[in-house]
Amino acid sequence: PVSITSLSNTASQCTNHGYIPQSTGPDSSGWITVTEHKINQSFDLTRVMFSRGNVTEKKRFGLLVQPDEYVLDMYAGIGYYTLPALIH
Repeated sequence: PVSITSLSNTASQCTNHGYIPQSTGPDSSGWITVTEHKINQSFDLTRVMFSRGNVTEKKRFGLLVQPDEYVLDMYAGIGYYTLPALIH
């Protein structure tokens, strides 16, 4: 299950009108929260790419990692795979 919640009423300005805000952070117009498998990720959609794809693969990877194992996220993105591994 996936849900996306905008924390600002003006977030549509960012995607519908080509407007990119000068500032970023929780008070910016592009700040959203995405929830997948009980993991909330908040970020500025005008600055970060998010893909809703591979939802089942993200969960599967999270279940592969065992206690006391280490995971190195070479791409250091927003944690598509490492956060499910940490949580599950």
